[in-house]
Amino acid sequence: MPGPAHERVSTELYGKIVDKIVSIPGHSRASIQGFGATQFHPPRVRSKQADKALGPATRVGWDAWPSLVIEVGYSERLKPLRMDAEWWLINSAGKTKFVIIIKITRHPFTVHIECWKMIPPSRRQTRHTPAQTPHQIQEFDIDSVGVVASASSELSIPYLCIFDEDHDDATNVVFTKAELSSFALRVFSLLQ
Repeated sequence: MPGPAHERVSTELYGKIVDKIVSIPGHSRASIQGFGATQFHPPRVRSKQADKALGPATRVGWDAWPSLVIEVGYSERLKPLRMDAEWWLINSAGKTKFVIIIKITRHPFTVHIECWKMIPPSRRQTRHTPAQTPHQIQEFDIDSVGVVASASSELSIPYLCIFDEDHDDATNVVFTKAELSSFALRVFSLLQ
């Protein structure tokens, strides 16, 4: 069961993502919906609830899934978080398009962020090879003073990983390294 650490961290990032979406021309808070404490029950698989999740407001009905999911680990290892990312991407039948996992370490404070999505496999495909498989596409490590280490210059969430249809003014949701540093320092202050 998620505790206060999960809630604080996931709520902080969720709010920042929503603010960025609302700043895209032609969008407002009415463009998206949160999924709260929704439990998802795919057939023949264990059910799951995200720490935070959102999707386009156009997704309605009992079978609506989030397009973007945030999973946070505070006391757990990284491997279960990666398994959570794979669970969302595989079991949503393509409806969940982007998963952000955040691993918090306390002594010393560090934040590890990974972004996951479905991509074509790197090996030659056979008729038994899935067309797409879950992969980590970005990774960031932020230390206790806010220094961000990553091969990527920014965390980028593709527009079509949030929304189901393109838009004339569509832009990706982007977090610079400075914004990720600020996020991590805020997280550290919330968990003191």
